[in-house]
Amino acid sequence: MTQKIPELDGLRAIAILAVLVTHFSRQTVLIGGYLGVDLFFVLSGFLITSLLISEERAGGVALGNFYVRRALRILPPMLAAVALALALGAVAIPAALAAIFFAANIVDIPMGALVPMWSLSVEEHFYALWPLLFILLGRHRPRFVAYAILAVVALRVYLLSMKIGIYEQTYARADSLLVGCGAALLFATRPPKLAKWVAPTTLAAVLATFTFMPWRNFLMMSFGFTILAFVCAALILGVLTNTTFVNRLLMWKPMQYVGQRSYGLYVYHAPLFILFQRFAVEGDAANRAAMSAAGAVASFVVAEISYRTIEAWARKWSARFRARRGGFPSLAPQGEGWRPEHESNVRPAP
Repeated sequence: MTQKIPELDGLRAIAILAVLVTHFSRQTVLIGGYLGVDLFFVLSGFLITSLLISEERAGGVALGNFYVRRALRILPPMLAAVALALALGAVAIPAALAAIFFAANIVDIPMGALVPMWSLSVEEHFYALWPLLFILLGRHRPRFVAYAILAVVALRVYLLSMKIGIYEQTYARADSLLVGCGAALLFATRPPKLAKWVAPTTLAAVLATFTFMPWRNFLMMSFGFTILAFVCAALILGVLTNTTFVNRLLMWKPMQYVGQRSYGLYVYHAPLFILFQRFAVEGDAANRAAMSAAGAVASFVVAEISYRTIEAWARKWSARFRARRGGFPSLAPQGEGWRPEHESNVRPAP
């Protein structure tokens, strides 16, 4: 019988709350909250790679089933969010098409309420390429991941020195996903023995980064994304190898609730934010705060409806294409009490 690892939903909650607070407060509460996306990237790299390893050990990776499961997880809410943005007049047709075809981070057009779709494009490019590379690379995976991370950082520094934008480009943001992949490969072959202070320390570092770190500067955009990714990977491994108050915080029911609806919150919040900001009165701080609060509440309502309808339907169909495995038990040494993982815990990172 498979189980979910609730701490991972708790980490998603932290990531999406950082993004939402930053957006709805117009970046006045959290300076670096948009970096919650980087935590999502690392989580995706870790989980997808872990599931691929587990499936490989159970008899081989079924690529067709993998891609169907990813499509059923990503497309229904994303298409609903695009439809919502179009219905509200918050986006133009070209931007909607760019989002649907996962080109939001490539095209040079105004994306309107679909600006957050850039990270889904990065994710989808990763989902398309990494399973193929995973199969082809075989035992060379760790070396490839290490060199690829170095290559991405070098490219990003070069492009920044040339004053070329890199924030949304897959080739310049893949290092966060790759760090997650590397953490999964390490955990599957040689699980690190981390001290109990690792999870609390790395959580504090992540929260401090979200709160105080200006993310649009050369230091952060050159090396900072990669350093943060390694801190996030250490946080993930820390909560999986030890039990501390961090685990209890992440398993808290409100955190679980938010984490399980994190994808819907991400894709729906921007169109609703724009909708309610139309009623904001310039110069009236109380009115603007009320409209932001209304947009946040509406985002949770719509995400809940989506979770119970659109996403429930997708989960039901996805079960027909289940991978050949029983979860994560094959990733841990016998007797270490590893808690099995179900693929329902793998959600796209905004």
